[in-house]
Amino acid sequence: MFPPVPLTPGETVFLPLFAPHRVINDGGVSVSINVGFHTRESRRRRSVHLVNLEMRRLGLRPAPFNLRPAVDSVKQRMSLAIRAKNKFFRSLRPEVTV
Repeated sequence: MFPPVPLTPGETVFLPLFAPHRVINDGGVSVSINVGFHTRESRRRRSVHLVNLEMRRLGLRPAPFNLRPAVDSVKQRMSLAIRAKNKFFRSLRPEVTV
């Protein structure tokens, strides 16, 4: 977890991708903007997480992301088929609880 960062007008803060964060405003006017972009690594991570979610739905216990890179490569290739299934067969999408 990162320590609180008080900002003054004109300052910004960078948060790494997937880093948990919270914005607390004081009494004044405040504008928060979130700009996200994906790298090859973040797209790879997203693909593996999608396949892991589907595997858990089937009662399996998949290896976490980046534990087995060769297996992650296979999962990444599987993700396209899973995304197509989720797009065309919405009733088969796994439920995501947060």
